[in-house]
Amino acid sequence: MKSLAMIKSLLVVVTFLVGLGAAPVTFSEDIYEPDPSDDPSSEVGSGGNTSIEEIKPLPSEFVLKAKDDIRDGIYDMQLGLAASLFDSITNQTLFDYGDDVYNVAISVKRDVYNNQDIMDSYTVVDTMRLPFRLNLFNPPRVPLGPVSLKARLSTQFQLSMMNVRTVYPSELRHLPRPTINEEELRQVDLTALTANSATSNPEEDEVLFDDDKVEAESLGQKIKRFFKGDFKNPETKARWSKFYNILAHPFRMPVTQKNFQKMGVGEIFSYGLEGLIELDLEAAFSIAALPGFDSFNVGVSSSTYLKGNYRVSILKEDTKNVLVKLNRVKSRGTAFSFGAHEDLVLFEGVTILGAKVAKITESVIPFQLTVAKNYAHSFDVAYRYDLSNPDALEAYGDALGGRFKLSHELSKRENSGVRWAYNRDQREHSTVKQYRMKLSFLFERTHQSSNRHTVMVITDGEGTHHIYKGEAHNGRSWDTLWGPSEVKNYSFKFLVDKAKYYTSNQGAALTFTGTLGDTHTTLKELNSYMRQVSEATGLVDLFPTIQKDYPRKLCLSQVNSKQNEQLVERATKKCEKIKPSALGTSRFFYRIGFNKTTIQTFMNTASTSYWTILEKAFGIKAGRWSTTGKRTWYNIQNAPLALLNLPLALVDVTILRAARLYHAERFAKYWRKLKNVRSLDEMSQNFSKMLTTSLFSTEFLKIIKIAAPTEDFEYYVDARSDLTFGQISRIGDSQVLTDQEFERRMRQIDFEVPSNHVLYDPESLITGLDIKKISDGELELTFDLSHAPKYFYLSLERSGIFKGYKRLASVFMVNSADLSRLKKGHNSFKLLLNSQDAVAKTLATHLLKGGSFTLKGSIMRPGQTWGPLSIIRKTIEKPEKPEVPQKKP
Repeated sequence: MKSLAMIKSLLVVVTFLVGLGAAPVTFSEDIYEPDPSDDPSSEVGSGGNTSIEEIKPLPSEFVLKAKDDIRDGIYDMQLGLAASLFDSITNQTLFDYGDDVYNVAISVKRDVYNNQDIMDSYTVVDTMRLPFRLNLFNPPRVPLGPVSLKARLSTQFQLSMMNVRTVYPSELRHLPRPTINEEELRQVDLTALTANSATSNPEEDEVLFDDDKVEAESLGQKIKRFFKGDFKNPETKARWSKFYNILAHPFRMPVTQKNFQKMGVGEIFSYGLEGLIELDLEAAFSIAALPGFDSFNVGVSSSTYLKGNYRVSILKEDTKNVLVKLNRVKSRGTAFSFGAHEDLVLFEGVTILGAKVAKITESVIPFQLTVAKNYAHSFDVAYRYDLSNPDALEAYGDALGGRFKLSHELSKRENSGVRWAYNRDQREHSTVKQYRMKLSFLFERTHQSSNRHTVMVITDGEGTHHIYKGEAHNGRSWDTLWGPSEVKNYSFKFLVDKAKYYTSNQGAALTFTGTLGDTHTTLKELNSYMRQVSEATGLVDLFPTIQKDYPRKLCLSQVNSKQNEQLVERATKKCEKIKPSALGTSRFFYRIGFNKTTIQTFMNTASTSYWTILEKAFGIKAGRWSTTGKRTWYNIQNAPLALLNLPLALVDVTILRAARLYHAERFAKYWRKLKNVRSLDEMSQNFSKMLTTSLFSTEFLKIIKIAAPTEDFEYYVDARSDLTFGQISRIGDSQVLTDQEFERRMRQIDFEVPSNHVLYDPESLITGLDIKKISDGELELTFDLSHAPKYFYLSLERSGIFKGYKRLASVFMVNSADLSRLKKGHNSFKLLLNSQDAVAKTLATHLLKGGSFTLKGSIMRPGQTWGPLSIIRKTIEKPEKPEVPQKKP
């Protein structure tokens, strides 16, 4: 049967390739387009130096679970190395064979995304690529002294296959299923409990999981779980879960009934063929490198390409319904790169049939500057199939091979089992600039700025939607093996719905999001982050005043004076050892939203006021930029610094004083153009260009707020600093048009795009979550709720260097007695060892053992999705050991 499934999978691929020309999809010849899969942060060409990687959020959970300086250093170094090696092992070329004329290869990759949901789930993406490259024109390098020149015209065909699935924690199978109906079960995003349920009291609406009640595993069970990749730590489990799937997923495609039944609900398979013709020009030379290296390869390269992509994606919606989407893209683009590169070979691999297999390398990139532009046009069509219907089953088989003619005909008939889902026609233009430095797995630094303009027409069951979108992104990050890492990401998004814009006072939104992450925050950095968020939201009293000895004073204030003298003395000494500026991990996320009225006020600002507003936003003395002559003199004064910025670009350093006026003039240029735009297309395009910057995103936000000072705006803040203020979340009262509805629709259409697919309700908040130890037998749990919840979730975890990760307890409340006690506003509960309440007793039992803990909570209000997770990390003192009386001699 396995052989039959493999043969059928191969036949589907062959049929798919043969049927490329048969699919009823056409393109008009006068359209350009960017590929949605050709994100400007993804590969834009097949040349060796033309790849761009998107800046990701904080790469792994280990950074957020460290406790103090020493543990931070050790724990981060251990898992930092593991993360880097994991990427190296799972991003490999398994087979590579060829010469100067052709090349064929097989490569695999695994990506893991944290969904940040209440179930600690992760999205795992396994990809296999089989590229075949044929060089149409490939003369030898031409040496000119120390420089060699190279030109190459090539074509490439690549078959790519991808599997996307969700991995849940091991403990999920121990959780009983709450007694709520199927619709509510899907709503609270706990569908995995259906297949991993245990018996529970049918009258009980409160689900409590206690690790101590789970039967202990034998050594044999632990070994078996290890080889199955069933780890306790959810992230580790996701990384190694079904590791064989990296190679096996092409043979698991749902081409047989058995394979479809084995496919998990929500699992995705996607496969496609890409065609590329590319012209590469390169100038390269070598320079002396660090000890231990022969030399670094330094080069300048450019790539111009035409590309086509034909892809089929399959989503299993339930036990009998499946959604199949066809995506067809054509694109063209250019990429320019200047940088140095050297590979370190960690494992030479083995030779099979004259070819190297399983070679593992790490890269050293002293610097790399890349600029890429891409134009694309894409078309999507999707159909839904009920596989219990024979006609639908036949159409599904054709769709797997890329033929949708039968699906189109059956969708017009009732009870055929085939339903049309949606169409999308999209055009896109994107530009990306990136700086990158990588010193193997020791240090990596990335800085990227990009803009993207998109025009799309979506037709679905709700009608036809003409959407115009302009985006600008600016992000930088660095990460080290030994622990410290920082991420700063800023994004503007301008969104217009044509129908709503012309028929109502809505239909347009401009949003700004800022994300700041720092694993080893200093006092200066923390105050800078808090000031940035306060200025953006206008909330001057949002954060407490943090002084140099704040962590020490906070620790001393929590020492319980009611305990015995020895315990108080020990706790006081521990507090006094805290470093004044060691503020641990901090994370800030904030979002500002402007409605149509604010956008129009900004666009209609008198041009005579531009430079007054720009001076204020950039912190320039009033009048210094007020005239053309003064601006020219400012440029002359800063010309030496501007010239110095050119070589400093190789290390991603900019003297801001010399760069401010250039960015201000560029902003003013597109601001003027917005006054005379003739279409929504032109409007969104000008917004994306105007808001593009690599340095001054927060200043651009200030400009918009200063230009429309009386208009309301929407804000949402989620900030955390475990060693100072804990967690603070706020949401503004102003209700403006946001893009959440658009994001929901796009995630349904682009279901195969790997990402976090969770949409949160930003108004369902738990704030001020905290636990305080009162005595050796009592604790106090406190938090504030933005709304009275319909559902409530709480999870307690332990994470340590030597003890490792362990989920200790979790509770899920549905209309229980405890849930009825939760109210909007402040809530406080006693956790006692001798409590009659099972939840309070279980939490107290684990917490009073002492140690470092992570507590997570979330609520859901009626008719909404889950709110964002509220997370705190606390260290609880271990109970004092009773003194043993000494025996008298």
